[in-house]
Amino acid sequence: MWIIALIPLLLLVVSLLLLLGFGATLGVMVTAGVWAGAYVLVVILAIVDSAQLRRAGYEHRASWAWALLTAPVYLIARSMSVSRIGRLGLAPLLVWATLGLVQIGSVLVVPGLLISAIPNVFSTEAQQSVSSDASIIGAQLDVTCPAIPPVLVGQQFSCAAKSSSGDSYDVTVSLQRVNGWINWRVDDWGIYTLTR
Repeated sequence: MWIIALIPLLLLVVSLLLLLGFGATLGVMVTAGVWAGAYVLVVILAIVDSAQLRRAGYEHRASWAWALLTAPVYLIARSMSVSRIGRLGLAPLLVWATLGLVQIGSVLVVPGLLISAIPNVFSTEAQQSVSSDASIIGAQLDVTCPAIPPVLVGQQFSCAAKSSSGDSYDVTVSLQRVNGWINWRVDDWGIYTLTR
């Protein structure tokens, strides 16, 4: 039961390790695999927990099948059945909820977690940001950024830009933190600044 309650922390640690080790190259399938693995782990742990409660003599216990509806559903059902006998029936649910909030908050602290989950969205955002910055300096550039943007603040990547006259440029862009979230900053306009 306590391991089920700590699943959000486990997911956060695994996600951070994958992010730091592989960046955004893992993609959506690995992220989905990690979450699916956690789901299967919860079901297995619920089966074990239900069996242990039976051996301990609890007449009223939640069925492990509640875990098929997710960890919080099982923890709610378990806490309702166990709280009839003891006082600590809600403790695992409260731990799970607190760690779930920490996990959600971590996306604000480490935006790379979200970037690695949906890299195409952030690649498009980077392209739009560079195009917008170009229009501020009076240029109309068609920008194409890599499908996998950086996930750590300060990392750089190169976007291909094409001017309205057909000239091509490499623009260096970096991921930055602005106002508590992220921003795509142009670090070097490439040869465009020399020929302008």
